Amino acid sequence: AVGFTVVTAPFDGIVTETLTDVGRLATPGVPLVSLEAAGSWRVVTRVDEARAALVRVGETVIVELDGGVTGGTGAEPVTLEGRIAEVGRTLDVSSRAFAVEIDLPEHARLRTGGFARARFPAGSTDALLLPAAALVARGQLTTAFTVVDGRARMRVVSVAAAPDGALEVLAGLRAGDVVVLTPPASLRDGDPVRTAGAPQGAGGVR
Repeated sequence: AVGFTVVTAPFDGIVTETLTDVGRLATPGVPLVSLEAAGSWRVVTRVDEARAALVRVGETVIVELDGGVTGGTGAEPVTLEGRIAEVGRTLDVSSRAFAVEIDLPEHARLRTGGFARARFPAGSTDALLLPAAALVARGQLTTAFTVVDGRARMRVVSVAAAPDGALEVLAGLRAGDVVVLTPPASLRDGDPVRTAGAPQGAGGVR
């Protein structure tokens, strides 16, 4: 019976949690401690169904962890390169997403249970962007002013959010249009305007 007083783990690891107390009877099926294998870290996340074609086993992704590094201050997120290890074959019915598991570098000093963000490569596309200051709300309409033959011309536009605080123009403008970047409240359709000495392609007017 003395041999049962020593419990040996089948792998090198760290005891992260003790699930029993000294003097308590150990019974079959009741866990005594929680172990973490040394150098084995993985992020588990979910990706929506529409992006399934963009996720492949073996690809490298960027993973950001909010203060999840042992000994860190937690003030700045930690950025690591991970590799996609597994991609789930079934979708969650409620969220319409599938599980993706990402292996992290073995030398990373991390904490289990930390929050992480994974950035998957999604390719690139051309888009027409405007700063929010160039748009004017008029009731239910969103408008912008272009410059045609030295006069302001109001255009009704449709926009969507884009990175870095910009807005993507979905309809109403074309590439090459000169746009009033900061239209004053008094500007009206047909008012004369004069283009400023803006860099080529900036479309600045005053």
